[in-house]
Amino acid sequence: FLLGFLSGVRPSSGVLLFPLFLYLWYRHLRTGSVSTRAFLLAQLGGLLGGLLWLLPLVQSVGGIESYLRLYHTNNPMERLSLLQNWFRFSSFAVFLSLPYLIAGGLRLLLSSRKPGFTPPQSWRFPKDFLPLMLWWLFPPLLFFLFVHYSKGYFLICAFPFFAFLGWPVLAGRSRLLIPAVVAAQILVFTLTPYSTPDVRVFFSPEVRSLSLPRVWWQRLRSVYLPTRSHLQEDEKTFRLFSRYLHKLERLTQAKTDSGHARTYFFLDPTFPLNVRSLQAHFPRYGFTTLSLTAPDTFLYYQGLEQEIRSGLTPMLAQAYIFSRSDFVSGPLQSLPKTVWLSDGITVFSVEDSVAATLGTHYRRFFGRSKK
Repeated sequence: FLLGFLSGVRPSSGVLLFPLFLYLWYRHLRTGSVSTRAFLLAQLGGLLGGLLWLLPLVQSVGGIESYLRLYHTNNPMERLSLLQNWFRFSSFAVFLSLPYLIAGGLRLLLSSRKPGFTPPQSWRFPKDFLPLMLWWLFPPLLFFLFVHYSKGYFLICAFPFFAFLGWPVLAGRSRLLIPAVVAAQILVFTLTPYSTPDVRVFFSPEVRSLSLPRVWWQRLRSVYLPTRSHLQEDEKTFRLFSRYLHKLERLTQAKTDSGHARTYFFLDPTFPLNVRSLQAHFPRYGFTTLSLTAPDTFLYYQGLEQEIRSGLTPMLAQAYIFSRSDFVSGPLQSLPKTVWLSDGITVFSVEDSVAATLGTHYRRFFGRSKK
């Protein structure tokens, strides 16, 4: 039932866990560990669980054809290089692993100090445990590493990952294990400092002058940092953005009355907040972001919608552009522009005659190859 319900919520999860589903069928047919009636009822429950979520979801967008079309028009999969996949995955894996490494390392250190310490036989994996964890872990893991990884998708196989990593301490039956892991996670979450990354971290590999280890380290300590310090920094930026937005709304209204309105709020690739969260907070506004792979397109967000649009240059000419101040005062310094607001985040605009040049700059610094 849980697998079916999960597949209804996020269909890709059902696909990634389908090898595990097949293995459970195989194990049942081989061992008969549960009755056939109970096993088939479980499959029926899973089917119903998926349909309970999937059918209303498909109906809400106008049917199955409209739903499938959204994969190409509403929220297309990013084109990421193998290295970008590894960057994202390894960064999340670091923070998922730290609590177990800390708790397990302390326990092994304390145990090893006892006279006559030897690793107990109970540290071995149970017979049926290992293949179950392998079928659960490795199909999604291979997809994440070699095809696509983004956000928190790894959570669908987090349990087997934790089981492999924490088995030496899990098998020790320590009553302090879970409190130790929780305490370690709290320490990591509360004490890890946020570090504002060098703006060049966001540049395409062809133009940035930073080594790959440095890029990975800076992203680990900033963009991918799931800690209290990062949330506080985002909250600070969000409050600033909210003030900016209301000031620009009044300015836009005044310009509308005079016939010179700017209708877009463009968040360039250096802007630190996620556009989808801003879209939810401010559904009345039309936000845009750069398409990193298609030269003359951009992504448009308003209300609950996201779509790909063409015409990057006309959009930039009608937009208030949000960017990090050090990018505006650095690579964009010589570009003719009007700065409206600036306090860590700069809001500026350009005239029609400059918009094409600005688009060229963005494609040069942030464009990605389709390969």
